[in-house]
Amino acid sequence: MSTKTERLLNLFFLLLNSSRPLNRSEIKNRIEDYKSQDSEVAFERMFERDKDELRQLGIDIEVKSIDPFFEDELGYRILPSSYALNIHDLSSKELALLSLAAAFWRDSSMSQESQKALRKLEP
Repeated sequence: MSTKTERLLNLFFLLLNSSRPLNRSEIKNRIEDYKSQDSEVAFERMFERDKDELRQLGIDIEVKSIDPFFEDELGYRILPSSYALNIHDLSSKELALLSLAAAFWRDSSMSQESQKALRKLEP
């Protein structure tokens, strides 16, 4: 069994990279911790807690009916547009702080990641 953090990241990336809303069964079959639950009730509780935790982190999970004949068949997805950072909405002070943080990060052990982040911030 993986850690809770790993499970949350797996759920986040699964929902973010999905081209369509996924139903509970699809999610359960793609995340090892969900598959390994002893009962459907245990899976449901874990999935609900994980969704709540992602939402508390500010991640918007789209929930919509995926079957036109059965409204109770719900699908879940994270729209990339709702999670993307729009640098045009940042003030010059916020951009300066991000650049300063990235420069500090560049000097640390995670320099490759900070350089990628800086390239994404360039206009």
